[in-house]
Amino acid sequence: MILGKVFSPLESAGPLLVRVALGVVFLYHGGDKLGILGPDGFDASIQRAIGAAEHVGFAPAAFWGWALALTEFGGGLLLLVGFATRYAAFALAFVMLIAAWRVHGSSGFSLERGGFEYAGTLMMCCLSLLLTGAGSLSVDGWLAGDAES
Repeated sequence: MILGKVFSPLESAGPLLVRVALGVVFLYHGGDKLGILGPDGFDASIQRAIGAAEHVGFAPAAFWGWALALTEFGGGLLLLVGFATRYAAFALAFVMLIAAWRVHGSSGFSLERGGFEYAGTLMMCCLSLLLTGAGSLSVDGWLAGDAES
């Protein structure tokens, strides 16, 4: 009751915090796959993303590797600024569902054992934004006239 009264004026910051956290994570991983970050450069990085797509059985692997890298990077950027948030969250939740199921699922839950703990957590955070929208502190909120979006 008391905490609700204290923090209710800050409710609009909730989606902002989730968006920023997810945006940074997906920008980092997408940027790594595109060779923007990391020491390997573009060719080696995108080849790793293509190899990951091939490893889980997606064909053509080149298409799916590029789709993965661009979805993570672009989706992360969209989440960070809060533009087209529900669409970005949907796409990224789908990516994380595939990662949790096809890549990490056979290893169980524990991240330490290669399990789906991290991918599953990211997926659930994306689903949260899919349900709530970007919030008023976002480009989506600004375009909607500062209404919750």
